Amino acid sequence: MNVIKFPNPQQQQVEHSQLNHEIKNIAVRDFALKIATQLRNDDELNSRAPYLVDKVIMLLIKESRGVES
Repeated sequence: MNVIKFPNPQQQQVEHSQLNHEIKNIAVRDFALKIATQLRNDDELNSRAPYLVDKVIMLLIKESRGVES
């Protein structure tokens, strides 16, 4: 007689939620880097407040790295 083992549904939920979390992290990081690129390429904003633009870009990069972990 063959025994059919059903997969553990709790394990699948954990793997699925972990995958969703990783996908969301990638999306957040991509969004932050796109905003940083737009800020860097905005000549008018860079000429009026270069220090602020640099700080915001560095903050976006730093925080988006933290999202991955």
